[in-house]
Amino acid sequence: MVCKNIFLTGKINVGKSTAISKFLEGYLHESGIITGFKTKPFYESGALKGYYIESQIPGDNTTILENVVGINGDFGKGQCCYGIPEVFEKRGVEILRHSLEIPNSIILMDELGFFEKDTIKFKEQVHKALYSDHRILGVLKEKRNPFLDSIATRADVKVIVVTLENRDSIVDEINKYWE
Repeated sequence: MVCKNIFLTGKINVGKSTAISKFLEGYLHESGIITGFKTKPFYESGALKGYYIESQIPGDNTTILENVVGINGDFGKGQCCYGIPEVFEKRGVEILRHSLEIPNSIILMDELGFFEKDTIKFKEQVHKALYSDHRILGVLKEKRNPFLDSIATRADVKVIVVTLENRDSIVDEINKYWE
C-alpha cells in the first residue's frame, strides 16, 4: 500500500505536528532531507500575535517578520486571525520551488488551512509539488474549503485523521504507506 502524499488532519492540539516531528526524527537518522515549511505561532508580551512560515530547507534563514502569514487581533469583529496572501505568494512559493529542486527530499507542508484562500501562485505550487516525485508530508486544517478539498480528494493523497486514541500510532501508519 504506497501513497507518496500523506496529510494528517484532526482537532486542534490533538498531536498532528507532534506525530510528524516524531516520524521525521526517525527519517533524519536515516540521512533523509527535509524541505518545505512549518507554520508556527509567534507571541508578543505573552499574547498570540500571529503565525509565520518557517522554511525547513537547510541554510534557508529569514526573520519571523519576513514570513508572517497570519495576524491575530481584534479587527472590529472580535478576536480573529487574518491571512497575508502576499507572503504566501512570495515566500511560500519560493520555499516550495526550492524544495522541488532538492532531490529525494520529503517536502513538509505543516500546515495548510484558510490563510491561503486568496492565493493563486501558492496553491498552484502546492499542487505542482503533489504531482512531483517528492514525498509530501503535511497537515490539513480540519476545515472545508475549495483548496483543502482539492488536496484531500486527490487520488494520490492519503488523509489520516489523528485522534487522541490513535495519535501514538501515527508514525507506524505513515511508515505503512511509505515502506
